[in-house]
Amino acid sequence: MMHIKNHAPKDVKVILVGNKSDLESERRVATEEGEKISRNYDIPFYECSAKTANNINEIFDKMSNEVLAKLEKAKMETSVFNFKNTWRLNNEEEGTSSSCCKN
Repeated sequence: MMHIKNHAPKDVKVILVGNKSDLESERRVATEEGEKISRNYDIPFYECSAKTANNINEIFDKMSNEVLAKLEKAKMETSVFNFKNTWRLNNEEEGTSSSCCKN
């Protein structure tokens, strides 16, 4: 997580994934440990198996929805910024701008 914090954008989306959940006998990290890390960093946690396809779609759906929400938010912020600047420029052209900055 320190590597992500130090090198990724501040608003990067992170999901903790434990793979090969179908190989219980070869498990190296307990589910409880993954859940604890997930809670500590406030990130989603999934266990999955590519072999059985367990949770594969859910993980991609979760990340896709996170990315889409981020893009929509950025689009909205850009639209508001452009609207405010367009409104300000149009009003200045019409001579209705504030007189606070005129000499």
